[in-house]
Amino acid sequence: MPVPAFGYAPVYEGELLYQVEGEGPGLVLIHAGVAHLGMWDEQWPAFTAGHRCLRYDCRGFGGSRSRPVTFNNIKDLLDVMDHVGMGRAALVGCSRGGEIGLDAVLEHPDRFSAFVSVCGGVNGYNAYDGVEVPPVAMALVDEIEKVWKKRTPEEARQLWELEARLWADGPGQPENRLPPAVRARLMALNWVNIQRQSEGARAEEMPIPSALRMWDIRVPVLAISGRFDELFCQRSMAYLAREAPEGRLVEVDSAHLPNVEQPEWFTRTVLDFLAGVGA
Repeated sequence: MPVPAFGYAPVYEGELLYQVEGEGPGLVLIHAGVAHLGMWDEQWPAFTAGHRCLRYDCRGFGGSRSRPVTFNNIKDLLDVMDHVGMGRAALVGCSRGGEIGLDAVLEHPDRFSAFVSVCGGVNGYNAYDGVEVPPVAMALVDEIEKVWKKRTPEEARQLWELEARLWADGPGQPENRLPPAVRARLMALNWVNIQRQSEGARAEEMPIPSALRMWDIRVPVLAISGRFDELFCQRSMAYLAREAPEGRLVEVDSAHLPNVEQPEWFTRTVLDFLAGVGA
């Protein structure tokens, strides 16, 4: 029976919204924590032209559904891939999607052919170690955490704007750095997550942090870093590119979601990388 191009994939005690399209080598896209699967709209036509592409909403984000259980992000990813019949694939993850992607590449090297981390993290790597964190960034992060803990509907818009200042504008950057339409698009991607009430689901931690296993990465890696992004992400991307056996780093004039800010550059860069490594 053919798999629907758009639907829900069953996972442990939940369902994850997904879309699959195109023909060719597999390509999986994992969204950022301030977005949902729609963040890849600008890339979708070009990516699906030469790949069988899968994007999905992670548990707790976008249109996903879950009971209040402890779950495994990697198991969720593999369950969605299995649901649509995708065996081996290249993997692109942004922000927390990049951290999940790196964990998956290490745990299941047989399922992935290449990895692109976009302004992502490295599980277990303290990117702030030995450096002075810019006060503007720390103040924003502290304020976001304060408002997030209250998590009342009345403060949703305040949280929305604070996260836009950190992740869309970039810490210390002027609010008019971006064209209004681009900033509005970035904010819209996060609004569905801001409005969601917590379902109480919690992700399992990795038994061995990825930062302690970098030499085990068996696929080519591209780390994309935004020059206006938060320092933690910039240093994490530099670390990943430096420590991965086949790692490389590229920088772009962008904050946290370069695929939305610089869509043409991003699409070309990722496709060139995949073509160069045969993925």
